[in-house]
Amino acid sequence: MQRRYVLIMAMVLVSLLVLTPLAGAKIKLQFMGWEASPFETQSVMKGLKLFMEQNPDIEVEYIAGRFEEHHTKLLTMMAGGAAPDVFFLAAEPFYRDFQKRNVLYDITSFFDSEFELDDFIPIDQAKMLIDGHIYGISSCIVAPVLYYNMDLFDAAGIPYPPSHPDEMWSWDEFVAVAKKLTIKQGNRTVQFGAYGFENAPPWIPMIWSNEGEIFSEDYSRCVLAEDDNAKEVLRKILDLRVVHGASPDASYMENMGMSAAQMLQTGRVAMLADGSWALQEL
Repeated sequence: MQRRYVLIMAMVLVSLLVLTPLAGAKIKLQFMGWEASPFETQSVMKGLKLFMEQNPDIEVEYIAGRFEEHHTKLLTMMAGGAAPDVFFLAAEPFYRDFQKRNVLYDITSFFDSEFELDDFIPIDQAKMLIDGHIYGISSCIVAPVLYYNMDLFDAAGIPYPPSHPDEMWSWDEFVAVAKKLTIKQGNRTVQFGAYGFENAPPWIPMIWSNEGEIFSEDYSRCVLAEDDNAKEVLRKILDLRVVHGASPDASYMENMGMSAAQMLQTGRVAMLADGSWALQEL
């Protein structure tokens, strides 16, 4: 199984609906995605604007919602016969799950005539191919990143996180720094050392680096509950919040009315584990 990559990949997929407009009529497509931030939506809209300028006979309506609701909403729309024509899916496990439901259009023939599979890096090729067929195109690769507030490190007299792989922290060293950067006023924590590790982008590569697995080799089931190495990682992440008190829970961010990037910028957290998409806000 190819797994030693730090990435979360989105797949652009087409549904089984094939539009056959009348001669001269404008083709109208509905494209559904999610909004990680307003900046991401703006980027998608710019891309669609360019596409429509190059293809004036096609009009694309973009719909963006919350990622947490995206895949469930898609299934509901499909069940009601109102699925969008094109949509984003998170690669694992939704791409294969949707393909098994027979709701994705086989676009393999386009690669035979217009595209080359070798244009994609090997990990993308492996994710796109299902039994020799392609049902979606890799739209991007994003990486988990540890962002940090330099001012908070300077105030605490702590060296910045190392950038060279040979000097990187162990988990215990990271926890020690996060605890030093956690500040309380009475019973209230006004500054947390770290945030974001309970989201998937950081803990997926952490599990792989700990020789753990998330899915079975055929992606048919989740094995987190039975993989000791995976459970060890998740337990340590939970301890960061519950035992060490160095990380807030999700309700803290909701109560503050801020995005994770805003919490980092305003000094509520000193380190943020998030995807590379957060750069749009920083």
